[in-house]
Amino acid sequence: MTGVYHINAVDCVAQFQLDATCERISEAYLLPVIQQLLNQFPFTMLGFYADNGSEYINYQVARLLEKLRIEFTKS
Repeated sequence: MTGVYHINAVDCVAQFQLDATCERISEAYLLPVIQQLLNQFPFTMLGFYADNGSEYINYQVARLLEKLRIEFTKS
């Protein structure tokens, strides 16, 4: 059994930080966690930067960010 994946969301200006865990890196597990994190920020999110691999970048995440009008970039 592997552990959990830690998702760390940080606002680069205010340094506001939220943490979450995800059982697996897959659309079914990751998308609800990202949605929950976005909903917990106390201000409007303008950009989303993923500094990890392509497992964080999938059609559903990109569609969610587009729907919320959040700019998506990656390393």
